[in-house]
Amino acid sequence: FFFSSRRRHTRSLCDWSSDVCSSDLSWELIAANPPAQKNVVCVMDWGCDTDHPDLTGQTVNNINLVTGGSNVLPINPNVDKHGTSCTGQIVALNNGLDTTGVSPDYTQVSFVYIFSSVSGYNDQPASRFVDGIQHAIDQPNCVAISCSFGGGSYVQSWQDAVNDALLYGRGGNAATGQLGLGTLVVAAAGNGPCNGGCAAPPNRNMLPASYDGVMSITAVAYNGGNYIRAAWPDWGNKLFAAAPGQQTPGTDIHGVDGYTTYNTTLFGGTSSATPITSGVVALVAAANPTL
Repeated sequence: FFFSSRRRHTRSLCDWSSDVCSSDLSWELIAANPPAQKNVVCVMDWGCDTDHPDLTGQTVNNINLVTGGSNVLPINPNVDKHGTSCTGQIVALNNGLDTTGVSPDYTQVSFVYIFSSVSGYNDQPASRFVDGIQHAIDQPNCVAISCSFGGGSYVQSWQDAVNDALLYGRGGNAATGQLGLGTLVVAAAGNGPCNGGCAAPPNRNMLPASYDGVMSITAVAYNGGNYIRAAWPDWGNKLFAAAPGQQTPGTDIHGVDGYTTYNTTLFGGTSSATPITSGVVALVAAANPTL
């Protein structure tokens, strides 16, 4: 599954010479047939520092569903760096700040500010998720929606929105019934009942990862030359795939922890694995836009 990202300052996701991975061949295919336009991944989260030098020009059509505007900068930069890190996992440029996204050359992020605070996920209006999905569907080159959050109870309108993304994303039209190529919804499986502090049971019902049709992503940890399943992330038969989720270098925001310049952070959890997977989806779509 892993697609070598050529991320600098990190161990590669696989052996570039591996016949199993064939990542060199994959990169050659994309380079020989670059997409006519950059693919888009919608990231739904708490805010994104679009002024970060590694993210300059890497986001497009951002929307703030809390205010109704286009400003998606974090409200509280001292605590809210989650969305910035998620975005960086996909499209961060390498400007000497020790981080590179999975797909910086062929992808842009359309950031969807969906939550009003970092305090919780359950108290947000369900309509924002639905509106965020529609925002993605409205972009004909949006190949994936990355959701690094979870919790709450089942909401039928959310399941309907996921179905619409799969049916009408990338060129479809729900009003006329015209099907599109489909926009995938990628969601974090969860960091266990103790948020990483204890072992997770299998098949915990985390939403939105457990909605039908969603690609549920867990995290693996690097250990002695191999990636292994860590004890803390959620896992089980609902999973689609796993991706690195332990101390992955990510974009940080201005002023964090007393710093006065932009810097990097060690990101992790299924929150990291989910955008990495979304970036891989964008690379696959770049290699074969008709999938």
